[in-house]
Amino acid sequence: RKYLSVIYAPNDHVAYCVKCFQDQDGKYHPGQRNYDRTAGRLMDELDHAKRIEDVFYDYDHNCGAWISFNPMDGGGCKIDNITDFKYALVESDTQNIDMQYSLMTKLELPIAALVHSGNKSIHAIVRIEASNEKEYSRRVDYLFKVCKQNGLDVDTSTKNPSRLSRMPGFERGNNRQYLIATNIGKESWNDWVKYIESINDDLPDPEGPIKAVILFFSNCISMPLMDSFLP
Repeated sequence: RKYLSVIYAPNDHVAYCVKCFQDQDGKYHPGQRNYDRTAGRLMDELDHAKRIEDVFYDYDHNCGAWISFNPMDGGGCKIDNITDFKYALVESDTQNIDMQYSLMTKLELPIAALVHSGNKSIHAIVRIEASNEKEYSRRVDYLFKVCKQNGLDVDTSTKNPSRLSRMPGFERGNNRQYLIATNIGKESWNDWVKYIESINDDLPDPEGPIKAVILFFSNCISMPLMDSFLP
């Protein structure tokens, strides 16, 4: 419920997925999405529910559940259905969670919500605050470039603004998808860009060509995450 209240306005339609299927290698993938309810209605239903399944229906506990972090119009779950290009997903599957958390916080990413995926990554829902898809694409390119230049091996396949992310509150195998923190780092995209540019004037221009400049943060010490944030 807290995740919904932070990410969406009450009238925003929320696209989510509790259906999954397995490929030939046994890996789970999201199936059909639901997008018929607003964040306000979902939060109201959660207030009166005894179990999360009472609101989001039955789900496969082996694969967990997903959610689209950008609001939809209630008519679908594609890019054309997005009503506001507010957020991007930053995640890494190649680095341990302590390192991911340390780098995300050292970079002061403007994170609205930080979610443990229930597996080997954390999902940072980062404020992009773009006015349209084109600006969204430019800003995400800049965001990912800064992350990579500073040691965060971000998964670049997550650039799609209708991308699904892990939804907190659901079991995934023997683990749980849960909300680690909300509203950390810089308060807005513009504040974050000013911060990054203040560190080094040679950083890539967020609205123009990207220059290859590497920043080195001192004292980038991994912080214990699993013990600290396990519910």
